Parts: sequence; C-alpha cells; structure tokens
Amino acid sequence: MIRLFQFLYFSNIITSLTGAFLTLGIMRKLGITEKSWFPIFVFFAVLATYTYQRWRRYIQLIHTDSEHVAWIKSNQLVHLLIFTIGFLGSGYFIFTQFTFFLKLIPWLLIPAFISLWYVHAFFGIIFREIPYVKSFTVVFTWLILVIWIPIYLFGDSTVLTVLHLSIFHFFLLFGVLILFDIRDIEYDTSKIKTLPLLVGSRWGRWLAIYCFAIGIGYSLFTHCLNFIDLAIPFILILLSLKVKPKGPVSYFALLDLLLAVQGLVYYFL
Repeated sequence: MIRLFQFLYFSNIITSLTGAFLTLGIMRKLGITEKSWFPIFVFFAVLATYTYQRWRRYIQLIHTDSEHVAWIKSNQLVHLLIFTIGFLGSGYFIFTQFTFFLKLIPWLLIPAFISLWYVHAFFGIIFREIPYVKSFTVVFTWLILVIWIPIYLFGDSTVLTVLHLSIFHFFLLFGVLILFDIRDIEYDTSKIKTLPLLVGSRWGRWLAIYCFAIGIGYSLFTHCLNFIDLAIPFILILLSLKVKPKGPVSYFALLDLLLAVQGLVYYFL
C-alpha cells in the first residue's frame, strides 16, 4: 500500500487528479454542467507538464538525497511512459475539440510558456529563480486552467462570482505552495528565493495559515462559499502546524489529495 501511495504521488497522478477534480467541482459551482471532457483534458495536461518539469528538476538535484529524485532515478522508463500518456492524452482532446482550443490560443500560450520557462533558461534566466515570483505565477497558472478557461469557454457566470472564487482559490493554492516550498527549503539553492527561504520555515508556516484564514474570511464575508466548502481549508490550517523541511511523502501527498477533495466537495455538496 505504501509503495502504491508513493507511486501515485511521485508519478504526479495525485497532482493531476487534483487539477481534474478542482476543475470539475469549480465548473459545477459556476453552473457549467456540460463539456465533461475538459477536466479529463486537465488531468492529462497536468500529468504531462508536471512529469516533464520533475524530470528537469531531477537532473538539477540528481546528487541530493531527495526521495522524489531517488524514485525517478529508479523508474526512468516508467516516468517516460507517464509523460507520454499525459502528452498523448492532452493531444487527443486538443485534436478532437480543435474548435474550442482555437479560442484558447491566447490563454494557453501564457501557461505553456511559463511551464517551459520554469525549467529552461530564456535569455540566461530560469523563471523558477526569479526572486519570490515563482509561487505567484504558479497560482495564476492554476487559476487560468481550473477557473478562467472553463468560464471563458463554457460559462455565463457573473464577473463578481468568478472574482470571488478566484480570490478564494488564490489564497488556498498560495498557502499550499508555501507548505511545499518549506518541504524544498533544503534543496532550493541561493538562486531560488522563495518566501520560506526569506522568512524561515517557522514563519513560512504562519504565512500559509494566514493565507488559508484570509481565504476563509473572504468567502464568509462575500458568501461565495458555504461552511461545507470551507471544511478543507480548516483542515489545511491544522496540517500547516505539522509541516517541516524534508517532511514525509505522505504529508505532502495528503495536501494534494485534500485539494482534490475540495473539488469533489464542490461537485457533490
């Protein structure tokens, strides 16, 4: 069971499910009940993107004791197969739903370019190494994928509704990314300036808690979500108290799973 859990986490399947379920739930929240293929596309797109980025990260960290790096080193063919599945799966939907994706070219170029720049140098600069910018841009890339593209393509919700959901999910995702940056604090070099590297893991933990608390408070103030929808952020606040550098894989996999559950809560409740 532990080996299966590690496989699902290190292969980025859990992260891909998070993207798919969040998209599915948010589409339901926005009143988009058709186009059920889009969350499946998100699953494959996230799978291909994260698997490729992890491979590039593996090359950079090959001499460290990272568990993720060790797993990729031992499963290189599996890693390549997973990337191929993600690439072909997302390509299939782009091909079969081509008329929809033609409308998305301006939207998709931004996250596609950022995803490449995240691990490849352009003009001598790797995006991940721009001080304190990484987490903000990763969050906005996720917002584009799980909220703004679905509403642009299929929805007719009011601007205010989309704004409220975007603000809440900004703080939710930003808080989770801070926790992941705390995990990586011992592997990030001096070039990669994240907020936990600036303030330390202890204050980084409190920054994450403040993000979750602000998201909860904003949602309650604007009535854009109900108390059931906010159960996951409350759990994340409790989990933030336990975060530590190089923490166990199960802890960070749980963070990803909770984001996936957040989408399922939207969909079913």
